[in-house]
Amino acid sequence: MIKLVYTEGVDNMSDLSYTNEQGQTVFTSQYFRNRGTCCKSNCLHCPYGTTLKNLGVQFSKVEDIEVAKEILKGKEEKTDNLTSSLLSSAFGSKPKKKAAVITEEDKDKFLFVFLKEVLCGVAKTDGRSLSSLYLKDEFNDQGLSQDIVESYLN
Repeated sequence: MIKLVYTEGVDNMSDLSYTNEQGQTVFTSQYFRNRGTCCKSNCLHCPYGTTLKNLGVQFSKVEDIEVAKEILKGKEEKTDNLTSSLLSSAFGSKPKKKAAVITEEDKDKFLFVFLKEVLCGVAKTDGRSLSSLYLKDEFNDQGLSQDIVESYLN
């Protein structure tokens, strides 16, 4: 039996799946959200939190800096600190954002983040906690927040 997926609100059918590096079709969190229920199979892009709850995230040191640079490409470094927040509210200007960058000299401040042994992003650390989290685009919409990912760090 073929089950039709309700796709109202989906601008592009490519929002529902993508082809990974191994040539396999992978369903996105939007696909699973449209389906409406969790199958509890630990799907890679589960928007219901099942996979994250059951398997967590794993970390490894950044060894291949080019892979990290590819993930960081086009991403901005977060500047959400108290000082910049107070200044922007007092003077009405937003702090300037700068591009997220990794170099050979500071690569030890970064970690690769994995979900189900699939690279999903790069995290910047300040030694004990995450200062920033940069996810691959296909992982942005499934609840992998900086706080949640950081909870698996220790």
